[in-house]
Amino acid sequence: MRYFFLLCFVGVGQNLFAQTSIIQGKILHNQSKEPLAQTHIFVQGTTFQTFTDSLGEFSLKGLPLGAWELVATKEGFLLESKNISVDQNYSGSDLEILLDEKPELEKSELSEKQQKKLEEDFLKWFYKELGNEGEFKVVNADVLSFRKDLNSNFYWVDSKEALLVQNLKTSYLMSMYFKEPVKMESTLIPDSFLLSYLEMKPGSEEEKKIITDHRLHSYESSPIYELRKLLGSEDSPIEISPSDQKGQFLLRLPFPLKLENGNKSLAFKNNELLIRANGTPVHPENLLARGFENLGSPIPQLPIDFDFDQVSALAGLEKTPESLMERVFLHTDKDIYLMGEELYFKAYMVYGNPLMVSESSKVLHVEILDSSGYSMIHRVFPIENGMSQGKISLTPEFNTRDFIVKSYTLWGANYGEEFEFYKPIQVYTNYPEAKAGSLGILSEGITVFADKEVYNDQDSVTLNILAKNKIGAISGANLSVSIISENSNLFIQPQKDEFVSYASVNPKIKIKDFQNFQLEKELGFTLVGKIKDKNTLIEKSKVEVLVDNFLDKRELIADKDGLFYLNGMQKIGDFSVLIKAKNNLGKQLEEFELEYFSSPNRIDFSSLDFPDLTVEKRPLERIDSLQRSYLALREGEILLEEVEVTSTRKVDSRSMPFGRAPITLEMENVFLTGDTQQFIYSLANRTGLRAAGIPPMLINPRGHPTGPPVILLNGTPITSILGPTIGNNPRDDQYRALQSINIFTIERVEVIKSMIPLLGEAGRFGAINIITKVGQYVASNEKPYQEFQLKGLEELQSVPNPLYDFPSTTLYWNPEVKISPNQTSTTLKFKLPENSEPFWVIVNGINASGEPVSGRFLINQKNLGSN
Repeated sequence: MRYFFLLCFVGVGQNLFAQTSIIQGKILHNQSKEPLAQTHIFVQGTTFQTFTDSLGEFSLKGLPLGAWELVATKEGFLLESKNISVDQNYSGSDLEILLDEKPELEKSELSEKQQKKLEEDFLKWFYKELGNEGEFKVVNADVLSFRKDLNSNFYWVDSKEALLVQNLKTSYLMSMYFKEPVKMESTLIPDSFLLSYLEMKPGSEEEKKIITDHRLHSYESSPIYELRKLLGSEDSPIEISPSDQKGQFLLRLPFPLKLENGNKSLAFKNNELLIRANGTPVHPENLLARGFENLGSPIPQLPIDFDFDQVSALAGLEKTPESLMERVFLHTDKDIYLMGEELYFKAYMVYGNPLMVSESSKVLHVEILDSSGYSMIHRVFPIENGMSQGKISLTPEFNTRDFIVKSYTLWGANYGEEFEFYKPIQVYTNYPEAKAGSLGILSEGITVFADKEVYNDQDSVTLNILAKNKIGAISGANLSVSIISENSNLFIQPQKDEFVSYASVNPKIKIKDFQNFQLEKELGFTLVGKIKDKNTLIEKSKVEVLVDNFLDKRELIADKDGLFYLNGMQKIGDFSVLIKAKNNLGKQLEEFELEYFSSPNRIDFSSLDFPDLTVEKRPLERIDSLQRSYLALREGEILLEEVEVTSTRKVDSRSMPFGRAPITLEMENVFLTGDTQQFIYSLANRTGLRAAGIPPMLINPRGHPTGPPVILLNGTPITSILGPTIGNNPRDDQYRALQSINIFTIERVEVIKSMIPLLGEAGRFGAINIITKVGQYVASNEKPYQEFQLKGLEELQSVPNPLYDFPSTTLYWNPEVKISPNQTSTTLKFKLPENSEPFWVIVNGINASGEPVSGRFLINQKNLGSN
């Protein structure tokens, strides 16, 4: 029996650890029951974390089987934790966590000098407690608050926000929350705080290897590593048995065990230890170890969910062009579209070595090219666990007919065009007419059974889908399913031998080394900019770039072609990039381009034979309306966001010279008396700022310490950007500046609460830009930044059903159909529209052996019976 459980733990332990669930819930104010946005949700001691949205809701993916402590914390509130147990049947969609506001504690007033001194004393004590000099770095000591003990000379320390601690060797950034104030100079114990981990991405392959080596050393020097070795030993005295919780095991060791290597020993409190599937203790305090490195540190060196087996295997993997190869297999919901529909897709990554899934590119590029090869649209999508999915709107920009979907990773593009994925599609403005009987049923490893032979209007349909491998055995699979009406031309190339086109193309890797590789693996997408100024020296120009409101500032040097690159971009959804540059003679440059860095491979599509389908003569009113709206916008020199290929550029001479503000207050509907004090209080109430003192001063409550934001008038600072100086009262300085403005001439107010490095010391507290109706940009000779509005990684969203609120040939699309290895098939249910004509079931995907499978089946043939 012991060896059976050893097999479960050692052989498939990682599989158990990989079984995951989705935890969903809501965070509310305990008294008002109002939702709390931007609440930090994390699982204690792991990398699993997220934040609540504006409705207080959160979704946490990837949590393995086992018992976990889920923590919720927000500035100004007491932290709250909840114990959850995750098993195969877990459905944590109704979690509700209530947070109480922190009580106002009496604090001793500290001068800025005293605060700095206490921060320095804290760091000395903190680093000493961690016991590894030079390994840790506190990033934001300014969030600490101190309170003197009334009965002694000691200070108590707490933090308003997470104390960020970086492990310089293992490259983890830890968010540390004190459960309650900690007494300075005392012993720092693990039970006094909670931790979440964020993995910092390395900047180069060399840095990555150094980090990996440190992580492996840290793990192999730990008691958990020795414990796992003991579990795999036949003569081990440790007994192992399953626990009541899936994903956890109970170990028994009746006596302390002295290990062979040195003075190390292991024992279990009360002779028992509960461990997770990867060997980490559920209750670390119950593992009694001696003689190991870092045992005295209260901060663990690695998170609980660290995957040693994966990292160890990768470290020993020989890195060759064959093992590091990446290819994309992509399929769409159909081939023939109507303008205004969405192109839905699902993509699978194929790797030279399956172990490389976690080390490979994290960005999928999807372009739609016209028949000449020009890129009409370019989007980037996240790759998670070797897969990606999404949609692209087929707007009136697609006003021709024949297009090609191109998909790749930049690293895969190094191997040549044969390793990229190309698929022809067509977009029509009228319904294409299908020829009766022009398409037949085809199947490559897929079987579909329907629950009825004939369906009526709005019936529910149940399909049973079965996948097989090449030898005909039933197999697990990862699939997508489209339901398409019969009266649609589905395929551009319906021939059977090209049906599973991906399987028929197996290019050979001709590259022997990496010397000619010009493109790197993207952990975040890459933007390429170009200086377009004519008749001026642009080589070695200095380029200043601000990404999304100054949180990411970069200073770059352009090459001889005026090119500069922004690497590792992790932005999701819409964001802004601001650019300003001077050449090496100090002349300010004015013209820039900015777009995604794309594959240099180009294919000649002139020989590609697209079908010429007949279409209905009557125009579709909806599409005609779309085209008219599009042409009207083009005449006004405005582009629809959905059809913009790279970016739009906006320069407002009155706006902040630092870019788009996250808060904009239009004054049209704000009641104003003309009084400066009334304006200050109105502005504070509407923007989340605080008005305090007499006369009132606007304070940015974000961060610690708080302070007054810089005031700008039409983009030009009118309060000091040097910060407080001797003899200068910031309250009077701000009030005089606001008093000098005619309140009734204000058009709008822009507010940035985050740090603005370009505004010096005062920029710590953000900025307020007051734009008047007649204002002009009156700054120095410096021109403002040019702003580019871009789309980052597409955020994964649930697919609606039905997909469209207008007639479409696609009735249903589901990209998340899975058949697990212990299933023989899977069931899929959907509802038919009012018209219950015959419909095609289109199945595409990959089976458990990594082989592509496809099938198309015509269902509901009322005259002919079922297929």
